[in-house]
Amino acid sequence: MQKDIGLILAARFSLYSGDFDNSHRISKKLLYNAGDNPSTPSEMEALSIDYWSTILEIRQENESNYYNEVSRLERIDRHLQDRGRDCTEVDILMAWAACRVMLGRKADAINVLNKVIAMHPNFAAGLTEKALLLAASGEWDQALDTAQRALDVDGQNFDALKVSSQYMC
Repeated sequence: MQKDIGLILAARFSLYSGDFDNSHRISKKLLYNAGDNPSTPSEMEALSIDYWSTILEIRQENESNYYNEVSRLERIDRHLQDRGRDCTEVDILMAWAACRVMLGRKADAINVLNKVIAMHPNFAAGLTEKALLLAASGEWDQALDTAQRALDVDGQNFDALKVSSQYMC
């Protein structure tokens, strides 16, 4: 168990440092025994890190290579779709929403964020992401309501303030 915690911390550090290859390698090491059915908290955390590593790595790539990576995103989306129906892991659901945004499926991403918000009504990151997506889609009434909910949770939330101020302009 202690070894898993150390590996998870190392994988998170690699993820946040932008060393996605190392983050993948460590998370795969944690997932090796789980096979296709991670169930322990450390395995779920490793799965989340692995998804985020892939998503952030693709986001960081230049645009010309991005289109070559769509198949990786679609593979993650299919895997998350199978897992996401019963998933209660916020990190995994947020990764799924990010993946769907990158694939251009904003309405599907909003549905995933609705699930996150239903499970955790005061989760500012979920509210903010939903507000940004709604604003980008031109749904300003819903975007402002969602941004206000995020501001009720965190009055200093920059993205929620940005949505509100953009509407005012």
